[in-house]
Amino acid sequence: MTISKSEWTRHQWLRLTSKRRRSRPLLVVAVESGESSIGVIRDFGVASIQQISRHVPGKADPEYREQAMKGFFKEVLGAILQFAKRMECGIVVVGPGFVKNELADFLRATEPMIAKRIVYVGSATSGTPAGIHEALRSGALRNAVEKTRAVEESLLVEEALARIGGGRNVAYGFQDVRAAAEVGSVETLLVSERLPTRLDSEGRKQLEALIRLVENGRGRIRIISPRHEGGEKLERLGGICAFLRYHVQLR
Repeated sequence: MTISKSEWTRHQWLRLTSKRRRSRPLLVVAVESGESSIGVIRDFGVASIQQISRHVPGKADPEYREQAMKGFFKEVLGAILQFAKRMECGIVVVGPGFVKNELADFLRATEPMIAKRIVYVGSATSGTPAGIHEALRSGALRNAVEKTRAVEESLLVEEALARIGGGRNVAYGFQDVRAAAEVGSVETLLVSERLPTRLDSEGRKQLEALIRLVENGRGRIRIISPRHEGGEKLERLGGICAFLRYHVQLR
């Protein structure tokens, strides 16, 4: 089997970028009446699960049930807050019936800043760890990951545009970004996933060299999907942009 140089370069690019497109963790909250499991989902799978159980009476005593559910939701919220303090994460709420929606509404009413992290509310058959794994199998979490990634990437591009508008520590276009990287100024490099498709073999080599130069200078690399508005805006900047640690005199 013969592999052409362009195919090999593409393979290298995919291998190079795959490890740089890791998204932030997801906090998956599976919930039903009196039962909740909270799992941290990372790129490699479920990292940890915490379970919460509380007796909640049936619908025969609605007043007591409402009080018990409120106490149960407070306990779940407390666990969510503990996770949220330790890491920046999107939140997914799944479960049977209306309880998942009631929990999401409770979060919005009591902790609106935490509630802003909710990226998906959907169905699962239980509030046990099985509910988390069910959501994983259903593809719902994959959709949530993509949504979370799109939001994160769009915010980065908007920050770049704001810096460009204000003339603040930013470079865009390959030549200017490389000039900034050569003096160690690049703090974060944004690269469109589509950029290498517009480059010839030599251009892709230069791009890979630039990425490694930024990494060697302790810079971060973010590969930006072109399949959302932020990615489209980065494309209009030439597909590459960098946040700088300090001002660099460019052309």
